[in-house]
Amino acid sequence: MNRVLWTLPGIVVLLLPGCATIPFQAPRESAWGYTAEDAKTPGASIYIYETRMACELGGRGACRELAFAPGGEFYWLISFVEWRTRYSGGPAWVGSVRKETCDAMRDYIRIRLSQPTSDCTRTQLLLK
Repeated sequence: MNRVLWTLPGIVVLLLPGCATIPFQAPRESAWGYTAEDAKTPGASIYIYETRMACELGGRGACRELAFAPGGEFYWLISFVEWRTRYSGGPAWVGSVRKETCDAMRDYIRIRLSQPTSDCTRTQLLLK
């Protein structure tokens, strides 16, 4: 759904949903997530939550504690706006070991779900 804002007389601003890019936000503390293989997308995908409880409630895999830190496995991730994940209980970050898969996830979330996200960012995750 597109929205139109009137600013000055005769000037119209059209807001397109799902087009916003936000800065990538890494967690301030440990996070919880799970990896999943999907026949539709190449490479392992990862879904990361801010708390263990959120991961266990929303996850479809075995939740593991993880940290964004050097020395871990490389993943391409996107982050969501904080108010969205707190309201929905959904993951705060999603991504994949493959950039193409991360880009496809980002595009789906931005366009089909009309949610602002960061761009895919290469990060290192230590899975505990």
